[in-house]
Amino acid sequence: MVLSVFFAGILAVANVAAIELDVRNTESIKSAAKTIVQDMVKTYYPEDATVGLVKHPLYDDEDPFDLRESAMFWDSLLNYWFLTGDDQYNDKVTKGILGRVGEDRDFFPRDLWDRTNNDDLAAWGLVSLAAAERQLPNPPAGQPKWLDLARTVFENQAAGWDTNECDGGIRGSKYAAFGGYYYNKFAGSWFLLLAARLGAYTGNQTYLDWAEKQYSWAAGSGGLVTADFAVNYGVSLTGGNCNPPVKFEHTYNQAAYLYGNAVAYNATSSDVWRQRVEGHLKHFANFFVHKSDKVNATDSAGGKILTEQTCAQITTYCSREERYFKSLTARWMSQAAVAAPFISETISSYLQESAALAAETCTGKEAGKMCSMWWETGKYVSDATTGLAEEISALEIIQQTLNGPDFKLATVDSGASSPNIKDSSDPSSPGTPSGTGDGGSGDGSGSGNGSGNGDNTSESDKPKDNAAGGLGSSKWTGMMAFVIISQLFM
Repeated sequence: MVLSVFFAGILAVANVAAIELDVRNTESIKSAAKTIVQDMVKTYYPEDATVGLVKHPLYDDEDPFDLRESAMFWDSLLNYWFLTGDDQYNDKVTKGILGRVGEDRDFFPRDLWDRTNNDDLAAWGLVSLAAAERQLPNPPAGQPKWLDLARTVFENQAAGWDTNECDGGIRGSKYAAFGGYYYNKFAGSWFLLLAARLGAYTGNQTYLDWAEKQYSWAAGSGGLVTADFAVNYGVSLTGGNCNPPVKFEHTYNQAAYLYGNAVAYNATSSDVWRQRVEGHLKHFANFFVHKSDKVNATDSAGGKILTEQTCAQITTYCSREERYFKSLTARWMSQAAVAAPFISETISSYLQESAALAAETCTGKEAGKMCSMWWETGKYVSDATTGLAEEISALEIIQQTLNGPDFKLATVDSGASSPNIKDSSDPSSPGTPSGTGDGGSGDGSGSGNGSGNGDNTSESDKPKDNAAGGLGSSKWTGMMAFVIISQLFM
């Protein structure tokens, strides 16, 4: 169902040669999303692609893919099916996710041991959970179930919570040489999302206790969430002590906390979680601008077009990962509005105006369908590395305008899985949740919104303790170094 609230001043129709979009028309939205998906799959997941990993032809052969970007690719296709009903890519999604589970079924495959961080693991855990929430049919017998995969990632990361330094928190990596001395926003916010969404899906209170534990740490000794609900970049360690946080913000991180809090509020009706949702929503307004001829013009703040502040101008540093943050932001702010309907009016206005302008940018490259990341201009603005990240972002902001009360995610209580998954450890002292059950529904055959009974047998082979963290890539380390150094001159 299209979000029904109409706002004066919203640019309803983007008359573009490549992609036409009327944000008030369901069929127009579906058609625009389909156009982007077709080009995205053809270009970035060709027949010769490594199973589960998208390719980016604009990057060198030594670094042709990004683990998080690949996970987000499958997540966006899951959302495409869930919101439009077009299931033609579901088989690719299933095989793509399963292709990266690794030898221990923990998304820590040995061929990528040197570039898998906690945030990468969380991204794959979240896409597995998304498959369960949307009731994508479970894999065939002998393969891990969607919920088992998500739960394994969570359990491994919860095991890495260390109170000896910084009083807790989830590190970027287990290994100090590869970011293990850094508590970055990725790992913490994605862990919060895993905990809250697992709690909502399973009915297991212990997951929600972990969500509270992570948020309280981030807003307390961790220093990642401020009194005015800004979400800082991260915290480094010196001699076991927390340094002052790096005050650097991204859109998706604010959306992650907004969504995580909204899910926890929906599951508990707690005023504490509601107040946090309201606080993050208020701060979220800082990431929206008015339409402008300038890229991310500072004088256009206060509008309703989503922009990534760290990519203020084409000539400034804008990392590969920063280019896909808006895809996460669009997805999570939309789903937050479903979980917490009292924010839906505000979120609807952001989605509709941003989507209309995003569609207007999709006129680039030879095919005339490539999208730009600078939606506020309403035109295609090219640079050297425009590609998959921009297409995923445009796809998500457009297709999420379909989201609404009719698209509630599955839970145990709604019949998604066996109730025995509610078994939990003592919620008074957050520990590692336990229980049995699978994620999703169906017997693994076919695709679409099926509702068969999944196999409720838990996987017997538990992950090894090495997955509490992973080794970081040089790309991540370089980005972290840039951010830290930049703060010295601010």
